[in-house]
Parts: sequence; structure tokens; C-alpha cells
Amino acid sequence: ILMKGEKPCIFSRGNHDLRGNFAEKFADYTPNYLGNTYYSFRLGNIWGILLDCGEDKHDDHAEYGFTVACHVFRKRQTEFLKKIIENKENEYGNKGIKHKLVISHNAFTHIYNPPFDIEQDIFAEWTRLLRENVKPDVMICGHAHELNVYLPENTEWNSNGSICPVVIGSTIKKDDENYFAGCGYIFNEDEIKLIFTDSRGKTLKEETV
Repeated sequence: ILMKGEKPCIFSRGNHDLRGNFAEKFADYTPNYLGNTYYSFRLGNIWGILLDCGEDKHDDHAEYGFTVACHVFRKRQTEFLKKIIENKENEYGNKGIKHKLVISHNAFTHIYNPPFDIEQDIFAEWTRLLRENVKPDVMICGHAHELNVYLPENTEWNSNGSICPVVIGSTIKKDDENYFAGCGYIFNEDEIKLIFTDSRGKTLKEETV
């Protein structure tokens, strides 16, 4: 409905999307690949991989009432990522690829404070595989409700080792339910321009990576 079938839409499921009466059917109504909310894609000279961290606390957390099983789900994505690397000639190594993206609602390169400091071994493995093989240009995230770019040398947001610039491009105002700010991306030949704008049409800042 949003794009009216006229433009491609890459949708990254967030942790809150796993909650509620119809959470188990969520993927039926949002972009997915064969029912999976993680997949790779190509748009012209842009290649990307979408990874889904699932919930942001351990599966047995009281908030979920034993309704999630994200640990096994994340382990499947480790194997998926390895298969992408094995098939690199038809993925990120394919002719004509100029830009390589990682998209994840939750920036898994960052170790959050408890109880959100989950799956450190799995997320470190994802980061290693991406760093050593894919070598992405940028990681596109939300979740943290801020507008910032964290370069690879920023150890707080690259806790598992440098991978690429991590862009957090999504925020709201708790006292204004109509306000939203996000990040737009312009892919030029040898750089990516980031434009942070809000729902009032104001450009908040611009950066290049």
C-alpha cells in the first residue's frame, strides 16, 4: 500500500513487531522472502543483506510470556549468512555491485546494557563474517531512537570489531505522537550521502560516508 507496487520496499522487522495477537502472522503482510524476514537483495548496483535480530531480551524474559523463540531463529541466520558468503559470486561479489549494505532494526554490533545484552556470541559471529567477507559500506539501523552516524573506530557501537559506519536513523518525541525523524540515503558513485529529516519537512543534518 505504501509504495503502491511502484517502488521496491525493503522492510526490517523490529522487536515490537514480535508482540501482540497477530505477531506470528506479521510476515504475511510485510515484505519477506519465502516467509523469512531475513534475506539478501539487489537493486541496480546496490546489494544488501537484511538480518532480523528478533526480540531485544532473552527468550525467557517475563515480558514475553514464553511466546518467542528467537535464539534458534538467530542461529538459522548464522547459517544463512554463511551460505550467502559461499555463493558470493551471485551475491555481493556479482558484477556491477557498487554499494553493499547491512540492514538490521537492532544494531547487533553494539552491546547494550542488561537485560538487552543478549546473544553476544552469535552477534559477534555475524559481525566477523560480514567484516571478513562481505565488507559492507554502511549498516542501516533504527531501534535506539536517535539520529547518529558511528564510524568504525567508535568502539562503543562496534563492540565486536570494526565493520563499517553504523547509521541510527529513527527517532520520535514522546510528547508528540505525530512527530518522526529518519534518514534518507543517496547513493553516488563513490560515496553515500545521508540526509536526516523530520516529519515537519526540516533537514536536521547531512553527512557523507
